[in-house]
Formats: sequence, C-alpha cells, structure tokens
Amino acid sequence: MPATAKLTIASKDDVNLQVTAQYNPRELLVNQTIDWHDHQILKRDVVDAVDVEFGGMKPETLQLELLFDGFENQGRLGKDVGSFAVMNQVLALKELAAVRFPGDPDPDRRRPHYCLVVWGDKGTLGVPPLRCVIESIAVKYLAFADDGTVLRASVTVGLKAADPVAIARTSARTR
Repeated sequence: MPATAKLTIASKDDVNLQVTAQYNPRELLVNQTIDWHDHQILKRDVVDAVDVEFGGMKPETLQLELLFDGFENQGRLGKDVGSFAVMNQVLALKELAAVRFPGDPDPDRRRPHYCLVVWGDKGTLGVPPLRCVIESIAVKYLAFADDGTVLRASVTVGLKAADPVAIARTSARTR
C-alpha cells in the first residue's frame, strides 16, 4: 500500500512556498557533530597526558534525495505533466535556498528562507520535524522530452537545523 504521508519542505517566511515529495525519499541521513578536542593536561608525573574537552554541539544536518518524475505522463498531458511539472519543483527548491530580498537593507529579509521539513503526523513515531535552512542543492537531470523539457530529476538537498528562537523572532517581525 502506498504511503499517504509525503515529505514536505515548506518556507516559514512564505506560506505559499513549499515542495512536497512526489516519491518519499528512500533514506534520510541525519548527522549531529559533537565537538570534542584534545586538551593538554599539565601534570608533573605524566609526560604526554592528553584529555578531551567538550566544545559544544554543532547544528543537526539532514541530507535527502528527492525524485521528481513526469516521464510517464509526457504523452498524455504535454509539457505541464498535469499538476506536477518537474522543473516547477526544482525551481521551488532553488527559491527556498535563494536570498528573498537581495537589495533590502533589513538583514532579516536579505537572507534565504527559514524552512520546516515534515514527514507524517505529529502523533506518529516518524522523523521529527526539522526547523532549518537549505545548505546545499544538487540537481541531476535524468530524462528529457524531444524538445528538451526536463521529465525526470533527482535533487539532493542538504539542510541545517536553525535556531527556533531566531526563526520565531524573524517571523514575528515580517508579519
């Protein structure tokens, strides 16, 4: 039975800007770095004693791959591929990562979108929602129509957890 919940990456700054997975990712790579670094211990009886010192935790990162496929619908529905045009999804992801108002003097508006990644309902034991920013996007175009229209693309998205307090503060100012 196909999954009913779809992974979604949505802007916290623009409620109309979101990308919902056509096919849910096969896997999610969640990484959290805990910074431990060597610290020299000054002891008279131990020559090369080294201890480790906690330096803090880095923001959690998430890497996922999304597949957008309009190949099967190209003959029946034309370039638009119904309501799901592959390039529209790719361009929406790029917009989420782009600076919103490049010339604005307010630094809170002169930055990419804060995002929220969700997959499933809050009541499930699924992947917890992630408040984040897009750190990287890599697009691989996989299939084309005779006229060059992109029919299939794989997009690898790198996301980094963002401070919920900063997001809330910015969201309150932009309303």
